[in-house]
Amino acid sequence: MTTLVPAGGRLPDYPPKTPPPPKRPASPPVPDRVLVPLTLAGRRCGTWTLAELRPWAVRKVCEEIAGRLAKWEHRLTAERRTQLDAIVTTLAEGVIAAGARKLSVHLGDRGRQVVILVVGHGAALEPGRDVLRAVAAHRVASVGTDSTQQECHAWAVIDL
Repeated sequence: MTTLVPAGGRLPDYPPKTPPPPKRPASPPVPDRVLVPLTLAGRRCGTWTLAELRPWAVRKVCEEIAGRLAKWEHRLTAERRTQLDAIVTTLAEGVIAAGARKLSVHLGDRGRQVVILVVGHGAALEPGRDVLRAVAAHRVASVGTDSTQQECHAWAVIDL
């Protein structure tokens, strides 16, 4: 019986390596984000996140809210638009004063009412009573605040 000897003259003392498993195919590219209107229990909603608490950021959200309300066919008079901006600004400034590092503003509608909720992330203090008084001066149906250990909330329900 003849034994084949490799060219180096020495037989290997281990079995040859098995080929590695095939690599996973590259994942398909992530499609561009399509914003779908969020509806919760028959309500249309909108959300904006403010990671940077800059003076212009709250004004930008006020413009976005007014645009969304117009898209939802809520007609705002100039006076009501000014009040809406003041309400959002007062709620946001109250939450920032409570120690928020990041804000998210939520909007929802039900009939001829809208709710604006401002959540302060990283703030455990509740916004002060002066925030409630300032918002209530703008003819709101309801206003309130609460807090947890990680965030605080301030909201207003507005009749349009």
